[in-house]
Amino acid sequence: MSEKLIYCYNCKTYTIYNNTDTHGNSGVESHCTSCNLYEWQNFAIEKEKEKWVHYNEKEEEKWKSETMRLI
Repeated sequence: MSEKLIYCYNCKTYTIYNNTDTHGNSGVESHCTSCNLYEWQNFAIEKEKEKWVHYNEKEEEKWKSETMRLI
């Protein structure tokens, strides 16, 4: 059984992701053991978050430079 400790954006905590279903069958997509969010869904949320953090940092820099120009 393959288990990984991953931060789950749905549970908002570190949780175990595994590749078994509730009947113990292996081969299913890796999912959170608490909320069943798939690892690929969690990865997509993480990438989207990184994109927005980067965007907000750029916007903050533009806002600061515009403010300094007006002062």
